[in-house]
Amino acid sequence: MIVEKSVAIASKLIETYLDPAWNDRVTPGIRSDGRMLRATFEKLVGLTSEDVYALWAATRRGEAASIQLALQALIEAACTRGQSDLAWLLGGAAHHVDAIGRTLGADNADTLLRIAQGPNGRAFTQLLVVLDAHALRQDIIELRIVHDETAELEPLFRAVHAIGRNGWREFGDLERAILGPGLQRVSSPEFRDSKDELLLQAADALASALAYCAKVLLAGDQLSREMTRMFTSLMERAFSGNGLCGLLCNPQLTQTLAELCQVKQSL
Repeated sequence: MIVEKSVAIASKLIETYLDPAWNDRVTPGIRSDGRMLRATFEKLVGLTSEDVYALWAATRRGEAASIQLALQALIEAACTRGQSDLAWLLGGAAHHVDAIGRTLGADNADTLLRIAQGPNGRAFTQLLVVLDAHALRQDIIELRIVHDETAELEPLFRAVHAIGRNGWREFGDLERAILGPGLQRVSSPEFRDSKDELLLQAADALASALAYCAKVLLAGDQLSREMTRMFTSLMERAFSGNGLCGLLCNPQLTQTLAELCQVKQSL
């Protein structure tokens, strides 16, 4: 799973600053409105990255004064972009910066559990369950997960993995019934610099190319002949044999990725 840094931070900010517990203007109804949250997320991603990063950095440090300044800067940036609705929503958290700083700055177990049950945590949970099931089917003793270094995600991913190793006991009865007995074969996530990891670079190129294909197809446009050929080939391999994980063992993968990178660079 590859998550761009700006996307990861925007998701974390929404989980935090649009939480009804820490925002006077967000009701449970608004929080459960997927369409509204998606629109808000896209607006947040579109703001100046420095303002978004500054708020999250202040939040991680747990400094209430810095959080207040960064939050106000982000609200002003939203107003400048004509996004008064986003500015209004973010303003609802202004009276809770002390609580946000105390809670999130501490990185305590309760905080990680709370975030693990948010959108990012649930997405990673599903990925771990799928990979663990694959490892069991293929009799893989230990399946390693290597992720690009992303400080905003490391505590969350490690917490979700620990919860899974413990049989998902921290989650509700219904979730445990759906997720199964717990993780058995997937190891705790490792975080590496992609500059030193060839497979991370390959995964990045692959994900970017597939995202481009999906965007073009969903818009109703046509792919180029080269992209159509490689997109079809990759999808056939992904859904045949051992599945997507088996793609990494395919002897033609190196050549396919090399061609994919060449085509991507020419776009």
